[in-house]
Amino acid sequence: MSTPYDYQLASAQQMLGQDCVMLDADMGTGKTIISLTALKLLKHPKCLVVCPAVAVTNWRYEAEKWGTPSDKLEVISYDKVRQAKTKTSLLTQGFEVLILDEAHYLKNPESKRTQAIYGTDGLATKIRRVWLLSGTFAPNNASEYYPHLRCLFGKDLPAGINSFRQFKEYFCVSVLRKVGSRYIDVIIGNKNVAELRTLLQKTSIKLDSQKVLPELPPLSWSPLALDATFPAQLEQEYTELTAFIQSIEEGSVIPHTSSVMRMRRLIAESKIQPISLFIKDFLQNTKQKLVVFSLHLTPLQTLHHTFNQESVLLTGSVPTEKRGAIVQRFQKDAGTRLFFGQLNTANTAITLTAASRVLFIDQSFIPGENLQAAARCHRIGQHHPVLAQVAMIPQSIDERVSEILLTKNRMLTELEYADHIDA
Repeated sequence: MSTPYDYQLASAQQMLGQDCVMLDADMGTGKTIISLTALKLLKHPKCLVVCPAVAVTNWRYEAEKWGTPSDKLEVISYDKVRQAKTKTSLLTQGFEVLILDEAHYLKNPESKRTQAIYGTDGLATKIRRVWLLSGTFAPNNASEYYPHLRCLFGKDLPAGINSFRQFKEYFCVSVLRKVGSRYIDVIIGNKNVAELRTLLQKTSIKLDSQKVLPELPPLSWSPLALDATFPAQLEQEYTELTAFIQSIEEGSVIPHTSSVMRMRRLIAESKIQPISLFIKDFLQNTKQKLVVFSLHLTPLQTLHHTFNQESVLLTGSVPTEKRGAIVQRFQKDAGTRLFFGQLNTANTAITLTAASRVLFIDQSFIPGENLQAAARCHRIGQHHPVLAQVAMIPQSIDERVSEILLTKNRMLTELEYADHIDA
């Protein structure tokens, strides 16, 4: 049976001091281990873990590794818990502890999964101990703390805050921006920051990887300029779309159905050939492994097909029960040197420390998602400096993406809940 680090044991003991707690731990510090250690200190009460689908297998693996009795731990995905019959059944099973892993999945107060957990008769209202785990509780802005604080720590909120709108108005600076024919409320900054920090200090355990893991090698970010051609079919749209991006560069969410997302997809696909050449050179001239992320399926599928014998592919369509085996093959098989992962599927709850090189074909507009992806390699068990490279076509939309990410990252840094991105 494994032994936790001293800081992990101390954090587990601290979690027992209150029924509801937010474990705000930098990626790679071992949130799962801390939680399993806390359960052991409580002599293994019956526990329900709700986590992303990609993490279900890993939770079961870690629970067995750390000596948690299988009849005392139920692990289920956020997708399943949103089903009414499933939630009703879970409420009858006498759980004493609810662990919400990657709790930023509950940042939208109106989503079905948030309602299933935080809403009236939600799981969090019926189970005594609720432990929230995340390295980025608010990946975009301070308003995303609201669902957690309102449900579990409502009595600690400032007087007069009884709704998401009131919380946002109190802690966020926002402006109306015209996008096309409509206006969107865009959050561009924070306010009452000291008060929010005080509130979070009362409800959270904060673990900074640079303090608890001083031996963890550094993570650095670098652009990778490609010799690629901007898609010809987008040339006439470029000016219009650049102007559109400029209007929302201070942090608005861009709809996946918009022309901008279509443009990003086509640009990502135009990178396939030069990235293929980069990977061939990487395999021939190094002995290292490489993790490659993209939001889009076509680049990943094409590259996986090209390097089929040396690679694994993890996308949202892979069944939950098969994801753990994919990760383990990459981690343990010396001949499997490439991991191709869909960014919104493979950026949480898995460990890819067999690689110290990361390549983003494209990035999310949410900086926390990119940081989480890189942290699959930059975490406990990594013994080499990690280099995360961002592939880009000069003078393309990729440069605008970097500007938007930096703006959002400054807001998170102000709250001291995100690392600095070196653009």
